[in-house]
Amino acid sequence: MESGSRRRCSDELSITKEVVKYLKIRKVAKKAIKKFVKSIKEADKCNEDNAIVGMLKNVEEISIDVFKHMCSQGKNAEKEKNTSPMSEFHTFDVTLVSLICLKKQYGMDMSEIANMRSLNMKLESETQDLVEALECLSRHLLKTRGHLFNIFSNCNRLLLYTKSNCEYEISLEKRIQISHIRYALHYLAETSHVSK
Repeated sequence: MESGSRRRCSDELSITKEVVKYLKIRKVAKKAIKKFVKSIKEADKCNEDNAIVGMLKNVEEISIDVFKHMCSQGKNAEKEKNTSPMSEFHTFDVTLVSLICLKKQYGMDMSEIANMRSLNMKLESETQDLVEALECLSRHLLKTRGHLFNIFSNCNRLLLYTKSNCEYEISLEKRIQISHIRYALHYLAETSHVSK
């Protein structure tokens, strides 16, 4: 989009098309994030409490908070003195929409184009910060997934050992816990494949 804003004023139609494409992409991304948050909340209702599922719930709550914040679009920006990256996304979107309206009414104003460029540069730096934070969150989620898979494999070994030797009996409660662990790990594996 920035490269489009650098073109000559005679190429204003392509700028308008790029802005419209950008706004459509943002709308689709917001819908996908809302759908993801809804599916996580629905999956939350199926789990019962135990230590590992509790840890998974904490991870899910953090993920939900991150996606809600990404989707919020700065709705509370008027209440806050400091602008958040999301309110800057909102400001940028509003500027783009106003540019389209101005272009239709009066033609392009060069000061508005300069304003859009400065907002775009500021937004890019804020977006880079968000990307770094999400990468950090992703690394932590992968580590948690690895730990959970280790726990799962240890539980499977214990189960196989007890079945083969018939020396120890696993109580019904332990079997239920193992099935909950399997369910949680299966769910975690599915969501990690979806996020890739």
